[in-house]
Amino acid sequence: MTAANPATRILLDWWHAKRGPRAMPARADLDPLELKAILPQLLLIDVAVAAEPRRFVFTCRLAGTEIDSRFGVNLTGVTLDQAPFGEARAAIRQEYEAAVNEQLPVLCSHSVVVDGGRSVEYERLVAPLSGKDNAVTALAVAIDFNCVHRLESGRPSACSNLGPCDRIDLCLMRPAAPG
Repeated sequence: MTAANPATRILLDWWHAKRGPRAMPARADLDPLELKAILPQLLLIDVAVAAEPRRFVFTCRLAGTEIDSRFGVNLTGVTLDQAPFGEARAAIRQEYEAAVNEQLPVLCSHSVVVDGGRSVEYERLVAPLSGKDNAVTALAVAIDFNCVHRLESGRPSACSNLGPCDRIDLCLMRPAAPG
């Protein structure tokens, strides 16, 4: 995957092509073979109405292998409230809810700490998908990772990469800085 075709761009192009005159594509329009190039960077999130008014339950139905690897956790079957996203969870919820309520894609970036020691920096596109009644029933999410590193090591000093990065091996495998 090159920075010239980040996963977020591929998903956004797919979303616009599939929606046609509709507000958004249907969940049934999602054919994994059409998004094969970004499957490792793709999440499929189920959207259910919660008991509280105007609240939703977001459950990860499918997480790409690169997503699980970079976050260091298997997200499949995990709700947003259970996910190890710490202080970023509230902002992530707002972005998911905006995509549902506005029925439009949301592009955002985050820096989250997972498992108390792994910093993950990324850009994400959250794209709504409809069900039979044209309400949002799922979110397709593409993630372009910028940097993943251990907190105790810090971001590599030689790293000048501000865009999508495919060198997780350099950032996570280096020894911790002496302290």
